[in-house]
Amino acid sequence: MLLKSITKTFMFITAILGTLLIIKQLEVWKLLHSERMYIMELFGAPFWIKGAALFKIAIIDSFIAIIITLGLIYFITNSIIFESIINELNINFKINYLQEFGILFIVSFAISLISSIIVVMSKK
Repeated sequence: MLLKSITKTFMFITAILGTLLIIKQLEVWKLLHSERMYIMELFGAPFWIKGAALFKIAIIDSFIAIIITLGLIYFITNSIIFESIINELNINFKINYLQEFGILFIVSFAISLISSIIVVMSKK
C-alpha cells in the first residue's frame, strides 16, 4: 500500500515536471518564430493558424513518444527477467497493447495540445 502511494505520487510529480518541460520547450520554439507569428497576428490570423507549425510539431512528437513508449513496454514485458519476476511473485500478468495505445494516445495528445495552446495564447 505504501509502495502504491509512493508510486502514484512519483507519477504525479513526473507528469507535472514533464508538462512544464514541454511548455518551456514550446516557448523556445515560439521565440524562434515570434516574428512570423507577429506578422500573422497583424493580419488578424486566429491563434490556431499562428501556431499551426507548433501544433504539428507537438502532434508528431507525441506520436513518436507513443511509439517509443509502447516499444519499451513490449520489450520489457517480453524479457526473460520480467517473466522470471512475474513467475516468482505468482502474478497473472496480461497486457492489452491496443488499450494501452489508446490511453497513451489520448493522454499524450491532450497534454501536447493543451501545452501548445497555452504557449501560443501567452503574451510575452
